[in-house]
Amino acid sequence: MTSHFTLSVETGNFLFKKEVGLNKDPGRTYESAGLGDLIIFPRYDVLNRTNTLHSTEITVGLGYKIPMGSYNDSTGRVEPFSGQTYYVTNPQAVQLSSGAQDIIFYSFFYRGFIKSKFRVFASALYIKKGWNPLGEKMGDFASIGLFAGKSFLDHFGLTVQLRAEWMKRMQLNETILQYAYPNYDPEATGYKKVFFTPQVNFSSGKFTLYVQTDIPLYQYVTKSQVGTQIQGAIGLSFRLSCVNQSTDKINPGVYYCPMHHEVTSLEKGKCPICGMDLIRK
Repeated sequence: MTSHFTLSVETGNFLFKKEVGLNKDPGRTYESAGLGDLIIFPRYDVLNRTNTLHSTEITVGLGYKIPMGSYNDSTGRVEPFSGQTYYVTNPQAVQLSSGAQDIIFYSFFYRGFIKSKFRVFASALYIKKGWNPLGEKMGDFASIGLFAGKSFLDHFGLTVQLRAEWMKRMQLNETILQYAYPNYDPEATGYKKVFFTPQVNFSSGKFTLYVQTDIPLYQYVTKSQVGTQIQGAIGLSFRLSCVNQSTDKINPGVYYCPMHHEVTSLEKGKCPICGMDLIRK
């Protein structure tokens, strides 16, 4: 929105979610698909300073999650003796949303070394979960990540990350147990994990293609939970700039970054903060 203020609005759609019961028991297998949550996430640069040697940025954010997907889908089961159909709420693993409104706290620190094209940064995230209408509260979530990255040639970058995650056990309103015990075990929730994550990215203009994988170094899970093995992700991002370039202040220089106008150069290159190609004034 400005050179210091960023606003993101995010949502997603699940094409297919499925939980398979033990020994492929059809009576314990559940499926769902549909729209997820809506997240409104403003962030502000408290400090954003660049000189010929270094770039420094400190950002804070406060987000809000609005539930849009279903949180109380159920599956019908036929009672073999009476022939009547009764409905059981699906497990949280296949619900499209937790059904609760959450608050997201975010902070970010960045330090870039322009000449060596090397950068280090850190991020911290805390999600305060709310109660849903079913009397369920997912566990609060916290994550701290330390990163180091370097750009190569004109378009490639390598980033390594050490990330620690913590999730608190979920809570249930005691009145729920007066009717029926849920078809999941609240005691089998919550965890502590540490990951090592390498990422390779290719940038051209406003497009960035990246590939990354999570390698677990430490995991603590409870009861019947399953630990994470190796998981990967591939993504494509496109950056839009809503800043009015005619009124936004640009420091002297022939080339500048369309996202970070304080980054300038006398020759073509890449922004040390976001990796975008510098463009001519």
